[in-house]
Amino acid sequence: MTRKLAMRATPASRPTIARVSGMACLGGDPFWTRPRAAGFDAPLAPDCWLLAVRVQGRPVAIALALPHLPAPPSWTTDWRFLLLVFTAAFILSLIVARVATAPLWRLSAAAEAFARSIDAEPVTERGPSDVRAALATFNLMQERVRAGLRERTRILAAISHDLQTPLTRLRLRLEQVEDEALRERLVADLSATLSMVKRGLDLARSGESGEDWSSVDIDSLLSSLADDAAEFGHAVCFTQGCGSLVRARPDSLNRCLSNLIDNAIKYGGNAEIAARRARKVVIITVRDHGLGMTETMLAHAFDPFVRADTSRSSADGTGIGLTIARAQAAATGAILSLDNHPDGGLEATLTVTRS
Repeated sequence: MTRKLAMRATPASRPTIARVSGMACLGGDPFWTRPRAAGFDAPLAPDCWLLAVRVQGRPVAIALALPHLPAPPSWTTDWRFLLLVFTAAFILSLIVARVATAPLWRLSAAAEAFARSIDAEPVTERGPSDVRAALATFNLMQERVRAGLRERTRILAAISHDLQTPLTRLRLRLEQVEDEALRERLVADLSATLSMVKRGLDLARSGESGEDWSSVDIDSLLSSLADDAAEFGHAVCFTQGCGSLVRARPDSLNRCLSNLIDNAIKYGGNAEIAARRARKVVIITVRDHGLGMTETMLAHAFDPFVRADTSRSSADGTGIGLTIARAQAAATGAILSLDNHPDGGLEATLTVTRS
């Protein structure tokens, strides 16, 4: 700074400047040392600079008092202000993301509900135009799938109805066969054919249901099914209840459990029914004490017209009982699985949503 000052002054003045204590500038101030009134502090000491020059050969010193002006406080450097800004920005970003993805969440929930039940409610079409178009397309897809399944059911029902007339006439004509042993075999084959037609129609109708949803006392339902089976001499017992209500279609749930119990009786000789609560669901198990299934058969147990291996039983059947049970479970929004029990036998597990 002295060098810059020398460049502007004459060489003879030899100016120098340096920063000194503030008292060098305040020594002659009569108000500086006086006591202050209550509530008034002493003024801030100024920046004091001492300028020394030579004027006409004599040294002259000049004290320069420059006011001390501190920089005003800035909110941008306050950590509390920065924390508040970052927190508000984070919360705002969460709200914006939630609003932006809400239609996608609705679409995902609707797709999951449609996967569980063919009669799922259509998703509400609101949001941006492109999102509304996607939701409308999804609703149209649901309706077309339901229409296709209804048409399939109508076709199978018509075929079943048309087959019953010639099969009935055939039954009457078989009664005229004189060979009694042959007549009994032919009538048995015809009865099996009628049973397969009926079960096939049941399978076609099991994928859709116009029944309303309601709350079902699961303990009462399981106890009633066990008592009904016991009345026909079957070894069926209800071993454990859960005291819960489930949200289901009562008739679909009843038919699903009835098929599971019939399957356990047919291939295992008995059935143990139990229910327990787990978070938001009720888990129902139907177990038999038969020989179980091989891993290969378990992988295809729910396929239509697939019979269990002969190690399970020699009982007759159409091979679609478990297929119908799974379709009825899906119609009521439940999940059905099948596995071998660690202590032997086969165990069917039905997971139903609690009310």
